Parts: sequence; C-alpha cells; structure tokens
Amino acid sequence: MKINVRIIILGFMTATLLLNSCKKNNTVESENIVETNQIAEEIQTPETIEVQAEKEIQEEEPEILGTPASVIDAKIDALGYQHEDKLKVNYRNGPNDGYSWHSRECNYDINDKTLSKEKLLSTVWFLDEKYGKSIKLVFYSDDYFMIGSGYIGPSAFGKYKIEDDKLILYDYDHVGGRDYYDKIFTSDEVIGELRFESDHFLVDNELLLNDVKFFPYGCPKLAGSHALINGINAIAVSEEKVLTDNVKFRTEPNTNSETIVPEIYEEIFHNEPNWRMPDCLIKGQVLTLYARTENLETIDGETAYWYYTGMPTIAYYDYGWIFGAWLEDYDESKTDEYFEIRRKYFQ
Repeated sequence: MKINVRIIILGFMTATLLLNSCKKNNTVESENIVETNQIAEEIQTPETIEVQAEKEIQEEEPEILGTPASVIDAKIDALGYQHEDKLKVNYRNGPNDGYSWHSRECNYDINDKTLSKEKLLSTVWFLDEKYGKSIKLVFYSDDYFMIGSGYIGPSAFGKYKIEDDKLILYDYDHVGGRDYYDKIFTSDEVIGELRFESDHFLVDNELLLNDVKFFPYGCPKLAGSHALINGINAIAVSEEKVLTDNVKFRTEPNTNSETIVPEIYEEIFHNEPNWRMPDCLIKGQVLTLYARTENLETIDGETAYWYYTGMPTIAYYDYGWIFGAWLEDYDESKTDEYFEIRRKYFQ
C-alpha cells in the first residue's frame, strides 16, 4: 500500500500534537520526526486519505438525524475569510485554504486552576481516543467553537460562553452518525467543566462535556503521577529509549495478551529485499515511554517494569505495552545508526 507523503504528514500532525505535549520539557528529540522524513524520501503515492476516510465514515456509521455537513460549511463560510486574525473561526484567505485547526500558541498554563476564554483559546483540545482518533475541538475569539478533523472537516459548529466557571455550548449544529455527539449534545445548552489532575497518561487536565472528555495540548502529564490505562493503574514517565532486541508490542502488560502489528514498518521498509510484516517492535526502534506498571515483573530471568508506549500508524498512533528488560537510553547522535539497525531486519 502506498500513500501520499503530504497526507501521511497531515495524519501524523494530530497525533504528534498530543505526543509532543508529554515531551515539551524533554531535551531529547523524538525520532518520529526523523522517520517521517525517511517516509517522505521513500514513498510516492496516488490516493488521498481524506476521500478514503470520508467513505469509511459513510459506510460504517448508521444514518441518523443530524445537520448535513454542507449546512455547517455554509454557516462557517458565511462568516467570511477573516485572515487578519488567526484566532477567528475563518482565519484563511479563501475557501480552499482550510480551517484554522492549528492556529494556536499552545501555551496552556497547568498551574492556572480557572476556566477562562484565554485558556480555551490557547490550545487545541483532542477528543478521548476511545471515541474517535484525531478528532479535535477548537475555540475561537469570536465566540464560536468547532469540532472535526482535517480529514472530514467541521462536523459540529456553534457558539460558546463562560458563566460561573462553566463552559456553555449553544446555538449549535452537528452531523449525525457520531456516538460522541449523541452523548454531548443532549439539550439546547451543553454545560462543560474543566477538571484537573486527570488520569490520562498524556495530559493532566480534561474538559468534560456530558462525560465526554477532551484533552488540551500543552498540558503534559507530570512524571511520577498516577495514570489509568484501560483500567490498569500505572505511573507516568517521560523517557526516550531504544530497543536492544526485538520485543513484542502488546495490548496489556502480560505475555498472554494480544500482540499489536506495527504497520508503519510497511510504509518505511516495503521495498527492502526481505520485507515481511514483523510481529514485534524491531531492535533499534526509538520509543517514547509514557507510563510504567506499578510493580516489577520477572520474565525469563529478566526483571523490569512493563512500559506503555506508542507507534505511529498512517493517521494516528497505536498504543501498547512492552517489557522493559531490553531498553537503553536514546542517543541523538546515533539516529542514523538506529535506522540502519532496523533496516537490516528486512535485508
């Protein structure tokens, strides 16, 4: 399978925003950027993932009552192309320039325990990944909000205000076929609140809209704090490591759980002479570790924690667990060497 390089990078941008928030204070550069460059050198593509994503949504989701996407687009277009102010809903020069999803400084202050318009405007808010990967919520200075993604465009749009430290969404429209919208938009006015010290493994705050969570970029989880990952108690970490051997990538921190196939290897190494889809993470793989188990475990005579990490896919990230006995510190000067170690697996 071959994919357009610019679309791959677009797909990575959303996941990378959240991932980078964990590493904001880390001086080690993630190799994900390096690998994106490697992909750009190796892949040429014919298809557009936006069309494919929209087709899949139409095929998978049932038809239910909702506002047509074209109506939402028309309401946004009616506001005009306000390219003089990047915080306004239509910050663009014309209809083909796209929406201002990423026009934020992302300078979120985790020490500020209040809900304010400035805080809402300062960042991009990402939907809990259990509902939809790469879906984001953005607030604008002209009192509008928008939910959607770069793939499907806006799928919810309306106005917001803050009263008594509560967020209120009103005068809104949303498309049908999204289960999270059925949970959020249950009344004429949706009341939201900002909660602190979230259990999410990446960020420390969460915005709740009828129990549907959105997480702010620029709000990194503090190392050593508690995290809850699919019901598993864990401790947040922020470390860059390299695998010294091939290691299974698993859905849970135990050897009986299912393995996750790291599909990104196909995009990078599919032209190598001995290409085959690996059932593990490969020696030389650079990983960002986000959390670890509370207790050590001994497997085959090796004692270590299980670590929660992520691997990029075409449009997002797969998250899972690896046993930590075969990890060493990442050395930025060896980035090319690490890549060649992985390449040799397929030669």
